[in-house]
Amino acid sequence: MKCNYENRDEVIAKYLNRELSEEKIVEFQEHFFNCDICFQELKFKRDALELIKAEGETIFAGLQVEPQGSTKDWDISHTVRNVVQGLRRRPGLSLALTGLVLLLLSAGIYFATRTANNRPDLLASLNYGSNVPYEYSPAALLRGEDDELRSALTDSVFVDDFQRAMLRYNDLNYEAAIRKLAQLEQAAGALEERDSLSGTSARVLWDYYFYRGLSHLGFAGDTRIELPAQEQQKHLAHALDFLTRSREIARRHDLGEPEKESYFLGIVYAASGDRETALRELKTVAPNSPFFRQSEEIARKLSR
Repeated sequence: MKCNYENRDEVIAKYLNRELSEEKIVEFQEHFFNCDICFQELKFKRDALELIKAEGETIFAGLQVEPQGSTKDWDISHTVRNVVQGLRRRPGLSLALTGLVLLLLSAGIYFATRTANNRPDLLASLNYGSNVPYEYSPAALLRGEDDELRSALTDSVFVDDFQRAMLRYNDLNYEAAIRKLAQLEQAAGALEERDSLSGTSARVLWDYYFYRGLSHLGFAGDTRIELPAQEQQKHLAHALDFLTRSREIARRHDLGEPEKESYFLGIVYAASGDRETALRELKTVAPNSPFFRQSEEIARKLSR
């Protein structure tokens, strides 16, 4: 059986690295479920990656590997693909020896990825795969009980769609929440540009940007998935942008939750590698704040 799927190795690498568009994912899945060559190729490379992720800490304990060049240039899928191609030119190797060679040759990429990715420390400890960063609790004004809000928002679809996005967020479906909130960006921008905002409308706008930021933070720290370091940093950058915008709205309209914003901004800065700014944010959380204990704990870790 022959497979003529275009750029097969590259597509498999991107599929494993979660770099394909949704459309391309569907197209490739339809192909490999009916193509034994691609199915076996994908299975072999996926098993190799899973073995490295699961056993790397034990197998490489005590082994120091310094990556050459920038860590952003390291790509697990690309490395494994090269290793696999080399092993196939050595058919005499036993399965056990093949696995050992694959692991040893992948040691550098394992440590480079582990170093570049902040999740093994801070984000993993926050466990956003089991708990949302901060649960959304809809207020009465978002249940259609505030006529002033409905009139201010010209189109109540905004409120309804925002609540749908929050249901996905509370269910730990960060990616779906991110997509839904992105669809509301134009409406939120129009609301923000109004000459005057009531307190109720300002609060809705704050909720929108705050939870949009937390959706990206939750996705970046979702321990159920393995995001490439570059993709994780992209979501952390989005989280920083939206949380900063929510802070600006809070300050303009005196919404009065600065310590909540400081806590989550501190987490984002820390996960992004900006230790000094993270500490500044976390140290503004007062002892009587419900976020004080967590802020102190994270600040201690950063100060070591």
